[in-house]
Amino acid sequence: MIGYENMYYSALMDAIYCGSNGNAWKDSRFVIYGWVEPGGNISTSNLGFNKLTGTGGNFPAAYSYQPDTVQLDQAALYFERTADEIQRDHFDWGFRVALLYGTDYKYTFSNGILSYQYTEEERLYGFDPVMYYLDFYFPHFFDGENLRVGRYISIPDIEAQLARKRAMIVS
Repeated sequence: MIGYENMYYSALMDAIYCGSNGNAWKDSRFVIYGWVEPGGNISTSNLGFNKLTGTGGNFPAAYSYQPDTVQLDQAALYFERTADEIQRDHFDWGFRVALLYGTDYKYTFSNGILSYQYTEEERLYGFDPVMYYLDFYFPHFFDGENLRVGRYISIPDIEAQLARKRAMIVS
């Protein structure tokens, strides 16, 4: 929302904020958060998924394509400092580093950035540094302008593959 502070408060950050240097942590605008998302499915399919043809298994299900499995979909870890874009009197900066491990890495990697894990080695589990960018906030340029440099999935409020899912597929 425009005009509201854009900071995510997790249970970890609440614990840190209550610690001995809590106010310094809060004033730094630096946060750490993440999640672990397992997934699984029960299927009547007796065919394994064929990566070359994209058929078999639970086709056309995108996430749970291997039948009768339980797996780690995502273990995500974020390190972030949001720029203070509410004020209009001084330059500010921010950054985000988002790391992903699990089966969902195959939906987020860029060709050439650790893509070999899936394209060459066909790993079930892989790692992807999903986002790493710097934000620069210029309050006096066009009544506030944010310049983002780096890799990011999508602009805010557009769904991306890096999202917690809540579903169990039964086919």
